[in-house]
Amino acid sequence: MYMKRVIIVFISLLIHYTSFAVNNLKIDLDGVPDVNITLYGFQGFSTFKFDEGKTDENGTLKLTFDKDYKGAGFIDVDGQNQLLLILAEENIKITFNDIFNNFEVTFDSRENIEFENYIQERSITDAKLSGLKYVLPYYEESSSKRSLRFINNEIKNLKERQAKNLENLDKSLYVSYYIPIRTYVENIPVTINRYWHRVEQDLLYFHEIDFSDKRLLHSGILERLMENYVVLCESAGSGTPDLDSVYVLINAATDHLLATVEGEDDLLNLYANHLFNLFEKRSLFRAAEYLSNQMLDGACELESGLERKMQQYRAMKKGNPAPDVNFSSPVRGYESLHEIPGDYRLIVFWASWCNHCMEEIPSLYNMNSLLSENGVKVVSFPLEYDKESYNQVSSHFSDWLHYSDFKGWESESAELYYVFATPTIYLVDSEDNIYWRFNSVSHLESFLQNNMLKK
Repeated sequence: MYMKRVIIVFISLLIHYTSFAVNNLKIDLDGVPDVNITLYGFQGFSTFKFDEGKTDENGTLKLTFDKDYKGAGFIDVDGQNQLLLILAEENIKITFNDIFNNFEVTFDSRENIEFENYIQERSITDAKLSGLKYVLPYYEESSSKRSLRFINNEIKNLKERQAKNLENLDKSLYVSYYIPIRTYVENIPVTINRYWHRVEQDLLYFHEIDFSDKRLLHSGILERLMENYVVLCESAGSGTPDLDSVYVLINAATDHLLATVEGEDDLLNLYANHLFNLFEKRSLFRAAEYLSNQMLDGACELESGLERKMQQYRAMKKGNPAPDVNFSSPVRGYESLHEIPGDYRLIVFWASWCNHCMEEIPSLYNMNSLLSENGVKVVSFPLEYDKESYNQVSSHFSDWLHYSDFKGWESESAELYYVFATPTIYLVDSEDNIYWRFNSVSHLESFLQNNMLKK
């Protein structure tokens, strides 16, 4: 009997705890039933699903999200409309007044009301500032000093009004963190295109951000923050030879970011992986190399895929010896890669099963005359799994030297050259050293057309 009571009490406590372990989002679609709604949150660079459901006969629905979640999120309404939300309160209510036409929304939520009011106020002041700055040059050239003073004072007052609106946000609310950093991210393109005097200020702001802060990880703006800041660095340092200033700015930002998440391996891997891919996408190879060295020399336990990508920069950097590849059967009389003569050899890793390769490789093949003029001989390593595929691709591009051991990603050549994506293209000089690595065929073409090869 005693044990039975203990079990009942335990179950009651469990039910009680579970009922209070979540926050509630109540949705009213003004009588519209059977509408599918999904609630999402943000984690780092990804979204995840909190809850989903369908409105009842009265057009209402209750969804839940984790009680300890403080951040932005959004609801997807029938796969047609999305609404950004602040998820930082125990009970939030949203009423849709016209779901099919204007998508009008009313909030019963302090966080969301504050956010909505700020956005509306900001749009008004931004519009006024834009108009005043548009006519400002005209009055600067006119003789009306009084009108010019009036416009400058109005601009000053509007800027002060915007700053005061940010300062007056209740610091206990999530929006007091979210709105300033969101505003910063959104303003970076404007700084680059119109307000160059703000560049230094925007560069410094990045170094004040704590990238371990859960509020940032739940904000949904991390991806734009990273990309916009890198573009800002590119713009700020673009006037120097070899983009040296660009890399100084980006590498300093990398150091700051890694320092704020030091000791947190999951976050280090998350940020390093995203930054690495971003640098590669924008052909910022020196920044990717710097990041790789910082991570490889650090105490963080790297994810295997990320470590392999970063090892490529250490092992395959310009000037390092290019690994030799022994051929299991001679390729036009040559028994290894290093036996193939030439001022330069273009090492190309690709595959017939790679859709992107089948778009790029024909373009590369059409560059044969340009390559030949520059003393470049192409050595192709198709990462195929069978002879039939290999014979087919090699016959299509018969002017090249081809070799495959039919092991795909497990090919010895791919392992020696740290290949983790296709196509991967290296240029090797006559002394069998890495001369350059290209991220695309167009990158190679530009390189050759600008006479970058040493004769």
